[in-house]
Amino acid sequence: MPIGYDIVGDLHGHLNVLGQLCSRLGYEHLLMPPPDRRIVFTGDLSTRGPHNLQSLLAVRDAVMDGRALAVLGNHDDALLRWLRKDKDSARPKLAGIIAEIDSAHNPERLKKDLKAFLESLPLVLRLDEDRLLVVHGAIEDRMVDHPITAADRKFLLNGDAIGKTPEGRTLRRDWALAYSAAPFVVYGHTPVEHPAIRYNTIDVDTGVYVTGRLTAFRWPEREIVTVQA
Repeated sequence: MPIGYDIVGDLHGHLNVLGQLCSRLGYEHLLMPPPDRRIVFTGDLSTRGPHNLQSLLAVRDAVMDGRALAVLGNHDDALLRWLRKDKDSARPKLAGIIAEIDSAHNPERLKKDLKAFLESLPLVLRLDEDRLLVVHGAIEDRMVDHPITAADRKFLLNGDAIGKTPEGRTLRRDWALAYSAAPFVVYGHTPVEHPAIRYNTIDVDTGVYVTGRLTAFRWPEREIVTVQA
């Protein structure tokens, strides 16, 4: 049976909005796609939202059950570094999820389980016989047909960052302008107001933590579905 995919932009702990999106996609329940579809996440599953830990655990359970797939996002990577007790991982953006984990029942067991889950997430998902790629931040042509290296990790997670604005916002090159490989790429990380197909790619991050909008891109239909909290 051919499988279709519903690829959801950065979730950031907004499980309530995900529930609305799943309903719009025709799912009977949260994270319960029909047998011929899978829900796919572009990463950044927690932080910045009201249900950070719930979101992580819900997606983890769906991935373990085969209902969902996900790639690692830069916020997920930061949480993973904290769980590994890396020295540079205690950032303000993790304060909410850290508080939820530390106040949970048996936090040490929970940390072990979350660490194992985040370590299992790939940087790139290759779907539909390599006709579809899902990444968090960006990808270059040279990465499509070759194994991902440690040097590629930062680019895949953060995009082509080139500096900061005076207000502190990250400046990034529009990597999609140079993308010319055959697979279609769905990604997130950089919020956009109106998702649109550009240069065989689409950015589905609609900044739910600011806008209340969460977007899915349906494949192979190439349909954009957005809900507003």
